[in-house]
Amino acid sequence: MPKPLTDQIYQLLLEEGLQPDYLPAIPVADTPTESEASTANPLQPHEPIHTLRLPVRGKHAEWMCLVRIFEQTERVLVYSILPAHVPTERRHDVALMLTQINYGLILGNFELDLQDGEVRYKTSLDIEAISLNATVLRNLLYGNFFSLDMYYHALIQAIETDHPIEQLIYQAEHPNEMTGFDLVDDIVH
Repeated sequence: MPKPLTDQIYQLLLEEGLQPDYLPAIPVADTPTESEASTANPLQPHEPIHTLRLPVRGKHAEWMCLVRIFEQTERVLVYSILPAHVPTERRHDVALMLTQINYGLILGNFELDLQDGEVRYKTSLDIEAISLNATVLRNLLYGNFFSLDMYYHALIQAIETDHPIEQLIYQAEHPNEMTGFDLVDDIVH
């Protein structure tokens, strides 16, 4: 199956200085019969999903990123995956933390897999009828990277300790008050 969108994104990632790898495509789910439709998993893909994997280095951490491309429906998903899984006994508190963080986010959201404890940050874009270019992809990627990096230490502390969630979120969102770091000045200069 041709994958022109995936190849275009691959080239744009290379131009950004990133190092993507192709992963095997996620195959199409079998179309359920009428009798199976009521129990079919709506999350199973109905078109192949092409995936590019790339390492990311932020200011505070390193992690893996997956860029998933749906060629037929022209959708792109970017997942930054926290390198630590949440142990079972901490999942409730971390889920509450992610809910509080998500409430104020403008672009993207955090997700927690309650089965295995994986935490990821997701941004997505439906690019049908728009021209995908370096700026569009850059906005999708770097907004994602920035958000995981910003909350990285707070999430790790929430996984490893029982510090109050509100305090961890505040520290992540107000770094200049905690360390004297000026976020705007650092980004601009």
